[in-house]
Amino acid sequence: MPKSPEEMAQSMINNLKEKTGKTLPQWLKIVRRSGEAKHGAMVKFLKTGTVSPTATRISSLPKRSRTGSPRTLAKRNIREAKKP
Repeated sequence: MPKSPEEMAQSMINNLKEKTGKTLPQWLKIVRRSGEAKHGAMVKFLKTGTVSPTATRISSLPKRSRTGSPRTLAKRNIREAKKP
């Protein structure tokens, strides 16, 4: 049975360390330090270290975290990943 988009996104986040060697908080720190502010520029920057779908997912997270810092978002995602 196909996963929902939310489940697929969470699965991608859960597997970041295995697939890329870096955790979500590490990727968010890299994006923040890159100085890239626009989505397209972030994706292009991230493609040097990962594949396109992963780059797109990571680059969309800072935008969605306007109500909290990337660290808060990372903690939220980690908590969600630990839920059964």
